[in-house]
Amino acid sequence: VSMRRGLSTSYIGRQKSQFQLALNQNLKAGWGSLYVTGTRSQYWDDVRASTDYQIGYNNVYKLLNYSLSMQKLTDMNGKKDDHYFLTLSMPLQFKRHATSISHTVSDYGNNTSVFGALTEDRALTYNASVSDVGYNNTSGNASLQYRSPYTTAALYASSGRDYQQWGVNLTGALVGHENGISFSPEMVDTMVLVRAENAKGAKINNTVGLKIDPWGYAVIPFVTPYRMNEISIDPRAVLDNVELSSTSQDLAPYAGSISRVEFKTKSGFPLLIKSKTKLGERLPFGATVFNSHGELVGAVTQGSKILIRTEDLSDSLLVKWGDSAQQQCQVSYTL
Repeated sequence: VSMRRGLSTSYIGRQKSQFQLALNQNLKAGWGSLYVTGTRSQYWDDVRASTDYQIGYNNVYKLLNYSLSMQKLTDMNGKKDDHYFLTLSMPLQFKRHATSISHTVSDYGNNTSVFGALTEDRALTYNASVSDVGYNNTSGNASLQYRSPYTTAALYASSGRDYQQWGVNLTGALVGHENGISFSPEMVDTMVLVRAENAKGAKINNTVGLKIDPWGYAVIPFVTPYRMNEISIDPRAVLDNVELSSTSQDLAPYAGSISRVEFKTKSGFPLLIKSKTKLGERLPFGATVFNSHGELVGAVTQGSKILIRTEDLSDSLLVKWGDSAQQQCQVSYTL
C-alpha cells in the first residue's frame, strides 16, 4: 500500500505525529492535587492511532503519601485496556541516607518496593521490589545504579516462576560540538550543552551527579521543551582562582534540540588590598580599578579595600572615581 501511494517502505511503522497533554491542578490546602496526562500517536501509512490517558489524585496524610489513578489504553487495532491503581508510600530515614517504601494495589496485582540513595548527592541509588500477580506467580527484582557525569551504570537481577535474569546496563550519549566531544549520562531527545570555561567540578543543579568536565562542558539530559527551564551551577567546587559571572540562566528549548548555554568565567587570583591616598584619605567606595593593560579588574569596597581578580603576580593598578587627576591614583602590589 505504501509503495502504491508513492511512499517508501521505510515509513511503515514510523511515527508520524504525537500529541501530548499534561494538566495538574492543586486543590486548596490539605485537599491534594488532580492530574490528567494523555498521548495520541499516529503513524505513517496507517489511518488508525494509539491513544492512552491517565487520571489521578495525589495527597499526603502526615508522612503517608497516597495516590489513586485510572489508566485507559487503546492500541492501533482499537483494543482497549483499562487499569486501576492505589499507591501508598512513606519516607524512611536511616542516619543520613533517604529511603522510601511503597506499596501498590491494582488489577495487575500487588507490588511492594523499597528504594533510596546511598550517597548524599543521590548519584548511587538502589531499588528492590516484590510483585504478586496471583496464581502463585511471585517475582522479585533488585537494581543498583550509579550516575556519573559521563554515563549511567546499573546492575540488576530479577527472579520469578520459571525464570532468572541478571545483567549490567550502561547508558549515555555523545554530543559533538566545536571544541570536541562531551558525554551525557542519559540519551534523550532534548538536551542542553553547558559551557563554563575553567569551571571544572562545578555541580549542575538540574541533574543528579552532573558536573562540569575538565574541558569546561556538561550535557544536561533532562529539560522540558517549550517551557522555561532554569539552568543553574553550584560554584562551590570551583577552584579559588576561577569566578563565575553568573550561576543561573533561563532557557526554553525546542523539542528534539540540543541547546547551548554559556556561563562566563573570569580566571585569576582574588586579591583584597587595603590602601589609602597619599593624603591618608580613604578611597571612595565603588571606585573602579584597572590593571596596567587598561582592563577593568575590580572595584573599591567598604573600608577603602580594593577587591580585584587578576592573573598577574605583580602590577600597577589605576583607581578612578572621576576624570580629573585629583580623582585617581595608582596602587602597586607584588605577591
